[in-house]
Amino acid sequence: MHAGPGARRGIEGVQRLAPSVLVTLSLAMALHYQALLVAPLYFHSAQAFFDLESVWPESLVQAWRPRVLSLLLARGLWSVAPWLPELPTSLPAPTLETLAIAWWVAAWFAAIGGLWIAARGERALFPILGTYACVVFGYSAGLDLRIYPWDLPALAVFVLFVALVHLRRPPWQIALAICAGMAFKETAVVLALFPLALDLSWRRRALWAFATLAGCLAVKVGLDLATGNTAVGLTMATGSFYDEGSLWWWNLRQLALGLPLAVNGGTLLGFLLLPHASRTIVAFKAIALAFAAGNFLFGVITEYRIWFEMIPLALHGLDGALRPDPLRSAAASR
Repeated sequence: MHAGPGARRGIEGVQRLAPSVLVTLSLAMALHYQALLVAPLYFHSAQAFFDLESVWPESLVQAWRPRVLSLLLARGLWSVAPWLPELPTSLPAPTLETLAIAWWVAAWFAAIGGLWIAARGERALFPILGTYACVVFGYSAGLDLRIYPWDLPALAVFVLFVALVHLRRPPWQIALAICAGMAFKETAVVLALFPLALDLSWRRRALWAFATLAGCLAVKVGLDLATGNTAVGLTMATGSFYDEGSLWWWNLRQLALGLPLAVNGGTLLGFLLLPHASRTIVAFKAIALAFAAGNFLFGVITEYRIWFEMIPLALHGLDGALRPDPLRSAAASR
């Protein structure tokens, strides 16, 4: 019995997507093993996942409190940790906390791969491989080594954002996703610059940017109030943890070492140096610069995991420059 045209197209579609699905699951397993090694190396990793009774105890670091969805999901993971399977390995038997973190990392990477496949179809292999390389770079032995529960959820939010822009979804859908992403990590606020990528008048772009920013700030303030934060609206520290100066000045001195230029495996710097200047790429570069300024003000730039959110923007730009989408190229030439 011969398959009809519809069935053949379905089979061909599955065959085209199968490599990306297989690679995603295989790399998720590899990250699982990577996390088994990395998670026990710094006490903060397990503490951020499991030493908290809720997202609003007084002992919780102020900057972490508004990341409620990341924390609540991580706490939920602890409730199922005793039933998580152990994959075959020659490593020492992991603690329950380490095993749960390893499955957390693997599951979120699989979800991120699924987002890339949904957005890019058979062209998803490059961003999947690139995302894996960048995440492994951040979770490998280096200047600083931690795994926090909001690292990969925040990355997933930014992958979703890139997917929505790539698929040219309506601005309200993009803005809604950005505001929802604030509950995973407040870095989503920089995505309020997304209207720069829209083919609209400057007035309408400004209105969408203002509306998105207002929505992000409303979510942030609401979460701060709900979690009992003492610094409503601005929970991040700006003073250096290492000397008497500011984080900005300390980070500038670290930049002089040259090592932070390799964040995300060098993909961020490579993206910023691209001469390609489509409207979308210009918007993504503006977002990346705003994000970098925020990290210099509030972060420790040698914690490579704090740069994860820039992975999808950089990979999207690099993929488009190195391997233009034939459909978009044909549309642009008309």
